[in-house]
This record gives sequence, C-alpha cells and structure tokens, in this order.
Amino acid sequence: MDALSRALGLIKPQTYISSGISAKTPWSIHISAYRGIKLNTIVEGSCLLKIDGDDTVHELKTGDCFLLTSGRPFILASDLQTPSMDFQDLLKKKDQGVIRVNGGGDYFCIGARFDFPSEATDFLFKNLPPLINIPQTSEQSSVLRFSLEQFVEEFRSDHQGRELVLEHLLQFMLVHTFRAYMNADPQRTGWLGALGDKNLSRALGLIQNDLKKNWKVEELAENLGMSRSTFALKFKDCLGFSPIDYARNLKMLVAQQKLIHSEDSIAQIAESLGYESESSFRLAFKRVTLVPPARFRRQ
Repeated sequence: MDALSRALGLIKPQTYISSGISAKTPWSIHISAYRGIKLNTIVEGSCLLKIDGDDTVHELKTGDCFLLTSGRPFILASDLQTPSMDFQDLLKKKDQGVIRVNGGGDYFCIGARFDFPSEATDFLFKNLPPLINIPQTSEQSSVLRFSLEQFVEEFRSDHQGRELVLEHLLQFMLVHTFRAYMNADPQRTGWLGALGDKNLSRALGLIQNDLKKNWKVEELAENLGMSRSTFALKFKDCLGFSPIDYARNLKMLVAQQKLIHSEDSIAQIAESLGYESESSFRLAFKRVTLVPPARFRRQ
C-alpha cells in the first residue's frame, strides 16, 4: 500500500459536512479556531481570505478548491473593510444546510472539516502552508471538477443516502487536493511535500514498511544513495523534524490503532514496534500522547 493511503487509513479522518454559505455583497464572516483541516470549494462568485497571523490576503474564485491546515481563525469576505459577522452566530440561522447573508445570491461556498481523533496525527500536518489552493485554472483542477459537480448536486438534494455520498466525495476530493499539492508546488513542505519528493518519499516508505526496525539516519541515507548530512538536512527542512522523530511518531500512531482496534497485549504491541521492553514502550507512548497505553485503551 502506498504511503498516503496507509497514513490516511491509520489516522481515520472523521468527516463533518459544515454548511453552505450564500452571501450578497457586502459581507464578511469570521470563523474561529478549528480542529483538523478544512476543505472548501467555491461554487459561485469570489471572495477574499485572510488567515489570523498572516498578512497575505488571498483572492479565491469560482471553482477553486482549497484546504485550510493551520487551525487558526480566518475571515472570508467580499472585502475586508466590512465588519465581520461571527460564523457560530450565523450557524444558528442555518436553513436546509445553508447560511444566508444579506439574503444571499452573489457568492456560494460549501465547506467541510476533517477531524483526526488523536493529537498523535499532528506531526503529519506540521510544516504545511496554512492554505493549499487548487485554482480552477490549474491543470490539477480537472480531476476535481466532476466530483465537485456531483458534490454540489448531492448537497442541494434530499436523496436517501445523501450523507454517505457526500462523505465519500469529500474523501475523494481531499486525496486529490493532497495529490495536486504534492505534484504541483516546487516549494512544497510538510508530510505531503515529502511524499511528492522522490528521495524523501522512499525514506518514508522504508520507515513505514518496517516499523519494527529502529532506523538510523545513516541507514536511511545509504538506502537512498545520499550522504547522511544532506539527507538529514533535507528531511528536517521539509517536514520540520528528524527522520527518527518521524519514525517514533508513526509508531505511536500505529500503537494507538492497535490499542483501539486489536486485542493484542501492550507487551505484544511493544514487541511488534521494535521496543526492547514493555517499559520503554510505555515511556515513549506517554511522552507522545501524555497518557499511559493502558489508560488510553480504557478511554
């Protein structure tokens, strides 16, 4: 199984279909901090996006599909001079899944959120840019167009099975947005950036395919035909941490899934992940998750 498929299988993102926003100019909406990542698509009109702590103002247009990855508050607006309304207050007035601002009509956007059940998944999304935008004009957008059209049609319908279809379409759109970023942006960073780099992707695959092995940086570099220093620097520049940290975090992610979904004992899980003793595994697990493995399993 490829690295992206396996990782998404491990983190098991929970999909929350947020709502549609239909707005008439002038309008401005403030969205507070959130967990996970947000996927949004603009169906009609255009807007400005400003993320808290970032001076850049992004202009988004019809057909754009974009991810917000930082969890930081942000503003969507027709212009940034208009006083912002709070998204949570607007949600209370949602009608048939759509929030209407000033009666709506000029702008329509549909949003969703992918939540990851464990804080141990944060390392996968560290060092990503706060915004990943796939404009309608990009080559990568063509593969999203059909699913986007289906998504909008399904969102506006009352068909049986609507929620399930929307969830699967969102998963499809998420993966293709990830792929577009991996393949198109030469300055890509983070876990997705590493998956889009030939050497770093191979290194992630080596770690992922043999979690019982306690990899050393020089071993990984040798497998890639790179010097230790060049490989270590490239890995940290892209992902924001070392190969050893990545391997440890990935082991903890797998350990959590085993604790939840298997009947393996803690000693068996420790052995399967290459720990010499159950006590060393317990210490490593608590360092990452802040709770011992037995308590994590009970919870």
